Amino acid sequence: MSLTESYKPDPALYEKLLSYGFRAEDIVETKNYYCVEGDMLFRKFLTDTVLLDNFFAADNAQARQRLDSTFALAQYITGSLVTSTKVENLRVFVDRSLVGTGWPDAVPLALRAWANVPDCKLNFTHVEYSQAYATGNDIVVKADTEGAVPLLSVAMAEFPRLGVAGPTILINMNYTSLSPGQILWFAVHELGHCLGLKHTDNGNNNSPWRLVPGTPESDPNSVMNSISNYQSFTAFSPYDMVAIRYLYPYRQLDKWITYPEGKYGSDPLYPRAGYAVNTDAIDIKWNKDLVSTPTVRLELYKNDVLMHVIAESVPNTGSYFAELGPYLDMVGTEYAYFVQIKIISNADPAYYDLTSKFLVYVP
Repeated sequence: MSLTESYKPDPALYEKLLSYGFRAEDIVETKNYYCVEGDMLFRKFLTDTVLLDNFFAADNAQARQRLDSTFALAQYITGSLVTSTKVENLRVFVDRSLVGTGWPDAVPLALRAWANVPDCKLNFTHVEYSQAYATGNDIVVKADTEGAVPLLSVAMAEFPRLGVAGPTILINMNYTSLSPGQILWFAVHELGHCLGLKHTDNGNNNSPWRLVPGTPESDPNSVMNSISNYQSFTAFSPYDMVAIRYLYPYRQLDKWITYPEGKYGSDPLYPRAGYAVNTDAIDIKWNKDLVSTPTVRLELYKNDVLMHVIAESVPNTGSYFAELGPYLDMVGTEYAYFVQIKIISNADPAYYDLTSKFLVYVP
C-alpha cells in the first residue's frame, strides 16, 4: 500500500462519526483508522456503517429498558455489549510484539482487576505469546505496527460489536518507558473500552452513549476518564464498579455449577489461569435446588468443542464424580487448556449453565 493510499480518507465513516455526535476536533485520521477522543479505534473502509448505526442506535429498545437517562450521570457506556455467555469466558492474547515491554506483566493484572469486581460475571483466560493460541481469541493486545495510534496516545482500543468484545488493543511503542503502575492504568482503561465503557468525562447530550444509573455527575477517580496524568492504577472508583456490575450482572443460572468454577487470578498456584484443577478426576458440584429437574446432563468441552458427554441422566443430587483426562487429549502433556463443563436440565434443556474456562493440570 502506498503512503497516499494508506492515508486515503473514508468520507462515509467520517460523516457517520460526526452524525453520532463526535466533534471534528476529536477525530484524528491515521493510516488505516479514525482515532476518536484519543484512544478509540474505527477502521477505515472495513467498518460497516450499517452495523455502526445499530451499534449507536438511539432507539435501541433493550438499552432504553435497561438504562435510565433521566439524570445527569457520569459513567457512560456504548450501545453494544458483550453477550452474557461470552463475557465470562473472554480470551485475551498478548502478542509477541510486546516482549521486552511492561505490557505482558500489566495485562494479567488488569484482567485480574476487572474479573474480581464483586457481583460481576466478567471472567477471562489469558494467553501469552504461544502461536498455538494466536487465533480464536476475543481480545488481542499488540504493538502498533501500522501507524494507527496517534503520536500523543499511549494505546487505543476497539469497542464491542455484535455481541463480542472489542477485538484489538494497539500499543504505541514510543511509550515503553512508563512505570509498571502507569502501564497498568492504561491496560485497565483500554480493556474497559473493549467491554463497552466510554470515557467518563466526555458525555454530552449529543453523544451516542448511554448513561449508567447510580453514578454522580463527575468522577475524578474513574479509570475511564479520557485524560491521564500518567498516574498509576491502584483501584477502581466505587462508580467504576457500579457501571461494570450494571452491564454484566450475574443471571440466576450463572451460579448453577459451583465446582469447578473460579475467577481469573484467584488460584495462587496458577495466577494467570481463569481457574485450575490439579487432577483430571473431579467431583462436579452444583446447586441442586436451583432448577427443578429430576435429572441433569453433564458435558465436557475444550476450546468450545464438545469432547464428551460425561453422563446423560444424572440424578439431581448436586454432585457427580467424573474422570476428564481420557477425553481431553492430554497425551504427552500435563496440561489441558480452555476446559469447560456444561450442565443441562433434562426436564427443560433451555435451563443450563456453562462454567468459565479452566485449566486441568496433572502433575
